[in-house]
Amino acid sequence: MKLLEEIIETLPSRPRIEEVRICAFDIAVKSRDWGLSSSFRDPCSGHKTSWVRRAGELVGMEARELARYSLSDRLLEASLGMAALNSLTDVSGFSFQEINASRIVLDHGRGKNVVVVGDFPFLHKLRSEVKNLWIVSREPWEGREGIKEARDLLARADVAAITGSSFINHTAEELLSYCPQAYTVMLGPSTPFSPVLFKYGVDAISGARVEDPELALKYISQGASFRQIKGVNRATAFRE
Repeated sequence: MKLLEEIIETLPSRPRIEEVRICAFDIAVKSRDWGLSSSFRDPCSGHKTSWVRRAGELVGMEARELARYSLSDRLLEASLGMAALNSLTDVSGFSFQEINASRIVLDHGRGKNVVVVGDFPFLHKLRSEVKNLWIVSREPWEGREGIKEARDLLARADVAAITGSSFINHTAEELLSYCPQAYTVMLGPSTPFSPVLFKYGVDAISGARVEDPELALKYISQGASFRQIKGVNRATAFRE
């Protein structure tokens, strides 16, 4: 998890957690700013403990300490940690463009081999436009199986679109290592706006920024999936 640890090391240490919302599909955390992440849990039938450490005492914690939960092998803790991490990232150095990730993938992938790791609503639009479309979609707790399935496909990719949820099950770094020659997009609400990603071969970071916290929290707290949430801006930063 070198990639994730490098990102954590860039985060400021002083901000503290002001608010936490762990909801059905998404998690929102307020510290320096608002951060989002998809909300994943281990299967209820599993033997792994799935509760969150210090639940009920998270507000007031050092935000970077909570961001380190992203390293946990418990999916809910790792999801919470990514939201905390995203609440701390400094985006002042980015020039954002309001362009949808599907547009980026299509513009770079038309007539080429495209691999998508994750489940996204725009996939049906790509199939008629690209040469080959290979989709790897697994449950979050099936990370190792997903790696095995994706490895050979990513090596053949001209364009790779990788879900930011791969940070939650700790497969992001390995997935990126299999497609060094591809144009690579990291996307989804869990994706951190960190320049460290560019160092690891990501060409476009397509994530989420909370523009209207009150509105966004109303949707998140009422069980909205990410694509339903209002008050959130889908933004993209490109490697220069």
